[in-house]
Amino acid sequence: MYQINVNTNTIQMNNNFVDKHKLVETTVDSMSNYPFVLTPPMDSPDSNMRSPPSGSNSPSHTYIPQGVCQPLYTFPIPMDQTQGFAPYLTMGEEPVERFRFRYKSEMAGTHGSLTGKNSDRSRKQTYPTVELHNYDKPAVVRCSLYQYSREEMIHTRQPHAHRLVRKQGSEEIDDPHDIHVNPDSGYVATFHSMGIIHTAKKYIVSELEKKNKKLKLEDVARNERVCRPLSKKEEQEIRSTAEKESKSINLNIVCLRFEAFKVINNIYFPLCPPIYSSSINNLKSALTGDLKIVRMDHFTSPSRGGKEIFILVEKVTKKNIKVRFYELDDEDNEIWSDYGRFTDLDVHHQYAIVFKTPPYKVLDIESEVKVFIELQRPSDGARSEPKDFTYTPSKIIHNRKRPRFTSSSYSSSNFSSDELPLTINNLPDTQEYNFPRPVGQTFVGPNLVVNSEELNEALRHDKINSAEFEKLCNSLITSEPIQDLYADLTAEDLRSLVMDAPKMIDKKPVFMLNTQLPSAHYGCTSRSLRNLNSEEQKIVTKFKDELVAFVKTNPPKNRMAMMLENLFENSAYISENMETTLHMLVSENNQTYLPFLLKLLFKYQQTALINMRNRKGQTALHLAVECHNLSAVDHLLYTKANIAIQDLEGNTVFHVAVIGNAPLEILKLLCMVTDEHGCIDTINYEGLTALHLAVKSNNIAATKMLCWRKADINAEDKKTGDTVLHVAVVDQRLEIVKFLLENPDVNLEKENYAQYSPFKLARLLLQKEVPVTEQIYELLENYMRKKGSFQLVVDIKEEMEELSEEEMDIVSERLKKEQPMSPDDLREKYSQVTTFTEDCLNEVSDILDKSGTWHNLAELLDYGHLLRTNIFASSKNLLQFAMKKEESIFEIRNFLENLDEFEAVDCIDNMVNKLVL
Repeated sequence: MYQINVNTNTIQMNNNFVDKHKLVETTVDSMSNYPFVLTPPMDSPDSNMRSPPSGSNSPSHTYIPQGVCQPLYTFPIPMDQTQGFAPYLTMGEEPVERFRFRYKSEMAGTHGSLTGKNSDRSRKQTYPTVELHNYDKPAVVRCSLYQYSREEMIHTRQPHAHRLVRKQGSEEIDDPHDIHVNPDSGYVATFHSMGIIHTAKKYIVSELEKKNKKLKLEDVARNERVCRPLSKKEEQEIRSTAEKESKSINLNIVCLRFEAFKVINNIYFPLCPPIYSSSINNLKSALTGDLKIVRMDHFTSPSRGGKEIFILVEKVTKKNIKVRFYELDDEDNEIWSDYGRFTDLDVHHQYAIVFKTPPYKVLDIESEVKVFIELQRPSDGARSEPKDFTYTPSKIIHNRKRPRFTSSSYSSSNFSSDELPLTINNLPDTQEYNFPRPVGQTFVGPNLVVNSEELNEALRHDKINSAEFEKLCNSLITSEPIQDLYADLTAEDLRSLVMDAPKMIDKKPVFMLNTQLPSAHYGCTSRSLRNLNSEEQKIVTKFKDELVAFVKTNPPKNRMAMMLENLFENSAYISENMETTLHMLVSENNQTYLPFLLKLLFKYQQTALINMRNRKGQTALHLAVECHNLSAVDHLLYTKANIAIQDLEGNTVFHVAVIGNAPLEILKLLCMVTDEHGCIDTINYEGLTALHLAVKSNNIAATKMLCWRKADINAEDKKTGDTVLHVAVVDQRLEIVKFLLENPDVNLEKENYAQYSPFKLARLLLQKEVPVTEQIYELLENYMRKKGSFQLVVDIKEEMEELSEEEMDIVSERLKKEQPMSPDDLREKYSQVTTFTEDCLNEVSDILDKSGTWHNLAELLDYGHLLRTNIFASSKNLLQFAMKKEESIFEIRNFLENLDEFEAVDCIDNMVNKLVL
């Protein structure tokens, strides 16, 4: 029988209960440290709660260490009266150190349960076991899942958000798990058939809250002698504690907590302090295993796969390693997985792997798919910490569903009498609009206002051509700002514009900030990206002609909107590069027709067309930023151009502005748009944010602007894990380092994939003896001391000083941005070398003679029969004989690599690199 749930019925306690039991008042912590602590953790140096040695007559622990604060409330612990010693628990069998935490979706079927540390597959399995001492009555021993910590704290560890599930038939029961012990069982409790289920991040708070409520209900019953529901205040305290714990919980390490209780009227009274097991590490996590991805040269792949990727890793065995891709849904259930393609020859020196990506389950995706990549060791199932990976669409696909209209279709006979306006003057007068601009921004360029009367008069002439129409647009554009056109739109109208976002875009449209920035004047020089070719010029001319012919018919609003959609989506008006007329006008920096076209799009609520993308995935806003056209950028932003769209390289307009060193005024305009979805921190397909690019290019003005706009200063480079501070330190950007240290959010302790913090990197780079590096190091050291991280500074210094000169050289090489040579390139290079140089032959021979592995090399070369005749006196004789037999240098090199003779391999590689430039 297992007593798990708390009885919530009211219990009438015996009035003489307290008189019949000697009670000890035991201190507990406040709710902020709930559940309550009796002694320091067992692994703490200050802890007296050690299991006594076998045969001991008394425990070595005490209940209340010196200096413990006064209790907020207490609960009784019955004492054994016959022996005079307090009961205590000891560990009989610790759990295994590493165990796979499974997701809920993986629990179907049979899986291995949590075994004991001394389990051996060749004999009977053991399981976590505890024994209760100094007690001779029936009791209950409980096992629960708790957080593991090595901190020297006097309060207990908190419950863990993961679930400790125990199989009972076909049912799965959550912790706590109770086992009844008595003299017949020897007071030994063995917990078998238990598994750990990984709790998804979105459920951590609720799981902690649920567990702490159970514990609080038991505590209330003990203290008040009655079971009652929790008050709202108590529930709020538990909720607050759970939210706080969720921010620091380690999801990869847990431990077991064991307690002993005496049960009276369904109320559990502790017999002794709890004890804790050693840590149980998640077998799938790099934090508790040896597998680790240190660096990737790409973190994206087309959905069809086949992209070659280089990754640097911690030491792996080529015959016992896989690169695994997988996808999780919102519930953290795995919904797809596959493996990278590579051979043993693609594992370079045990520290690099070259592989090709597998195809995604859907070959023709229309938007990015976020997945994960990890290393997997088949022999024991160990996995590395997963890294983000993205599958991208192979190409941009435009929908062209609407029928093409021609100018012959635009006669008044095609419209009913109620659809046809009497005159074009029925359109609202644009001079009456008053659309508010963001505070602090001025506009000195062209606007998008057209006088209705003059347009009506001009359109009376049937033979007006595109050139004349362009001239008309130019003459009718005044000095008023674009937003004045739409001041008479109601708030409801503006909201409807927001809802009419293009369906091809996942993110919602953006809004304007009310924050003041320095005015952006049109002092920067626009540049034409390119001149339109003859075919593109024909498209633009045809576009104008069709638009003029249609406008002459005085169409109603819905017909005008349909026409604009047709002109943008019909293949007849799209170039071979999949560019619309809007793209072409921006590319050639057309200052005349572009504002007028944008006015029409905004006027008839067709702003979705502004965000159409060309073959490179670029919108008109991408091109406007690229050609430094401040006026066009301003017009496009006011007509709801989407700043969140990424091109086929993953770049948003923020990336484009930094890459193209656009004038600061353009970046200011982009930063004035309300960023509801954090697109300023979007990662491009090189793994970089716009802030990373600004720091790499030493653009301190752009760096300051992006930081002002709350760009994430601690965002990771998806290839290396570097933050912008890592980049600034490595690239020796002194002024940028100074600026970044002024940001209160900067994290000097954040490590990259190679486990180097910015301060560790600065310490490592001191060996270069560059004055700038020394200044950067002093800045970081002083900053950390001021922040109270003096001990961390000392620890890092000691850690770095423990590295040998050889290890420092290896680490320095790892910091270089060189990629390993692919197997094909390596084979081609070796094909040009047929013999050893004298120096290389002597050096490799010395290495092999010392290790004795040249005998193994002889076997691999099929010279084993000669080896047994003692024909080879040394490794040099073997290598010389191999050269006479025209054995491949490349084959010898690979055999040595398989024998882990990496020093010899490096020597041969260096020889080949010198001979073949």
